[in-house]
Amino acid sequence: MRAGVADPGGTCGPLRTGVFAGLGVTWAPDHTVRDVSTVFAMVAAGITAGVVPALAVPRPEPDGVVLRPLDPPLHRTPHVHADRRNPCARKLAALLADGPR
Repeated sequence: MRAGVADPGGTCGPLRTGVFAGLGVTWAPDHTVRDVSTVFAMVAAGITAGVVPALAVPRPEPDGVVLRPLDPPLHRTPHVHADRRNPCARKLAALLADGPR
């Protein structure tokens, strides 16, 4: 029996499809689910493998789940829209613009 791959769908789906197509691979998950926790439950139960955004991985990792990065990795560009008159929004935008250290 082929278990396939589970994908939480959402906004990452088109990104994965495009990146895989650029590598000559068709991205066609066998299971599209509504949320990341379902992917982890399916993986922990031995039903399937899964692909989820790194930011969606709970800490500590769920029992029964082994995480591996994609190679090559996929990257998204976040966009923040905030009221510039709000000092907290300005600070958050500046922090995000600095990027990871």
